[in-house]
Amino acid sequence: MVTTDDGGDDGPLSGEAPAVDFARYRARRLRLRLLDLLEALIVAMERRELQTVWDLLDEEEAVRWFPNGLRQEALAIARLPRSSLRAPIRAYQFYHQLQQLAGEPLEDAGDPHQLTLDLTSPGSARPALLFPDRSAAPPDDPRRGGGADRRHSGSR
Repeated sequence: MVTTDDGGDDGPLSGEAPAVDFARYRARRLRLRLLDLLEALIVAMERRELQTVWDLLDEEEAVRWFPNGLRQEALAIARLPRSSLRAPIRAYQFYHQLQQLAGEPLEDAGDPHQLTLDLTSPGSARPALLFPDRSAAPPDDPRRGGGADRRHSGSR
């Protein structure tokens, strides 16, 4: 007879242990990876290394997350002569956006009562909306729009 032992891995016994949101950690790790790729791409663009730019743009994260305009700009700048002074504006904008997203969520330092908007005046009750009752006519009554006198989708 085979017995199984879970090794004491039943999880927390009490419901007091908070759940961990791993999505935030995955998003942070992805942002850091994208920032690293973008930094390497900017360096490759400045050096006009076309093959390195292609290799960086072929990375899985770059294919998935880099905007099309950034990819086109990287290829265009890498093809320019070394004496060209064109700046990778879209790359810098995307880099700035990623850095802005990398910030930790802001703590709620304000008064939570300011977030709620109670638009009803105190002591006033909302008036009830009265809807007319449904007609008591049977569904086949032609005078009420039902029954066999209705045409069915173009048939005569």
